[in-house]
Amino acid sequence: MNLNVLIAIKKLRWITKFVKIATINLFIFNLNLYGDCLKCHSNLIKDSLSISPHLLLNCNDCHSEFEKVPHPLKIEKSSCSSCHPEVVMNFEKSVHFNKLKCFECHGKHKTISFKVYGGKILVQEKCSSCHQKEGEEYKESIHFSGIKKGIKDAPTCIDCHYEHKILSPLSPESPVSPKKIPETCAKCHENTRITSLYGIPPRRFSTYKKSYHGIFLYKGELHTANCISCHEYHKILPSSNPESSIHPSNLTITCGKCHKDKEWKLKDVKIHVEAKKEVSFGVYVVRVFYICFISFLGFMFLLHIILDLRRRRK
Repeated sequence: MNLNVLIAIKKLRWITKFVKIATINLFIFNLNLYGDCLKCHSNLIKDSLSISPHLLLNCNDCHSEFEKVPHPLKIEKSSCSSCHPEVVMNFEKSVHFNKLKCFECHGKHKTISFKVYGGKILVQEKCSSCHQKEGEEYKESIHFSGIKKGIKDAPTCIDCHYEHKILSPLSPESPVSPKKIPETCAKCHENTRITSLYGIPPRRFSTYKKSYHGIFLYKGELHTANCISCHEYHKILPSSNPESSIHPSNLTITCGKCHKDKEWKLKDVKIHVEAKKEVSFGVYVVRVFYICFISFLGFMFLLHIILDLRRRRK
């Protein structure tokens, strides 16, 4: 199916969801969901809640000990764990725990859901408010270009770093730790549906694992090159872009970060080698030769056994 058609269908689905929410909102608009709260608190709260995923919740569902009006001055702050226990549990393991509160990313009453159409751009904007350098680099990447075009499979911050359990790259459990980063990238770059739909080179993970770098990484040598060593962290560009770290004119610098004394030997070395005529003709010839040779050898062994059995019967 044409990519523009897929994008149009996606937009139509979100428009349908919006209409449903708006319809529900018309029915509940005049209901007294918020009790006596609005006698003191601004109507802006009600307006904000009316376009929030929490629009059907009562104030007391989040704010406990508020039953009495006027309520005590010292009251406990709202907790998200009563409805989102697993999310909060993951967040408590995050590097952001005790540094950020839920509402600093999701908002207070006008709670943001990042699963809406355009949510991936909202994620980038939220993360960039603290991580400005990373955000600016990411905005120049091919991943962000895909998001602006409406490609739902294009990754944003949380696709690589997780949503709530965001760990330091130094943690072995982090999806962007040296040993796990190839598997994180493989979620898209080893996915045949994604690679075929968007014309992305396939089998990037499987070919990396068979390379010198991949073999050493999975033997425990964490200082060997992984995906981000060559493709950068956030400013990931296609090899055809002159600013890309893997553009032919920049390979000496990129490879030279590790191979300083062998820069001149590394310009034409392929990392993702596939046994295809158009990718690596030499590897393709060797592969075909060995397939034919081993098949012929197996046939000759079988023929030898058959002839030997016939001779013994005589």
